[in-house]
Amino acid sequence: MHSQTESAAGALRQKAEPSGWTDLNEVVPQLMAPAAGRGLVFRCDALPLARGSQEDWTQLLQALLQPLLDPASGSGRRYVHIQCSEDLGSREQHYRLSLQGSTPTRSPADTSVPVTVGALCERLGIRLDQPARNGSQPHIILQFSGKQS
Repeated sequence: MHSQTESAAGALRQKAEPSGWTDLNEVVPQLMAPAAGRGLVFRCDALPLARGSQEDWTQLLQALLQPLLDPASGSGRRYVHIQCSEDLGSREQHYRLSLQGSTPTRSPADTSVPVTVGALCERLGIRLDQPARNGSQPHIILQFSGKQS
């Protein structure tokens, strides 16, 4: 019986709300910097502070953005557009971050790290949605707790 309590306690610790805050306005430009000057058009809205560690957010966004930054992901003009808006229907401060990009050969959700992406989303308390594609453009939506930076 004691082991069940430990097991339940361990599960609670893994699902506990993340601590600390990360300024996504600092994380995203660092991830986009290597693609500068390689024919990539990048647009990004102002981003909020997001609940969770900078390390986790960096790993998650890197996994989601990497396929869009890959020069072999398509010919011609490439772009990444990150939009963010507050979810006004929520009792707490929640945000919707939308990642869109030019035609990659694979969808960001089809990367070789889906388990890692899923684990990071769970640890950060993020809901990850991938609505139907608009043509061949990948579109990913992250819903998360945050606050104005």
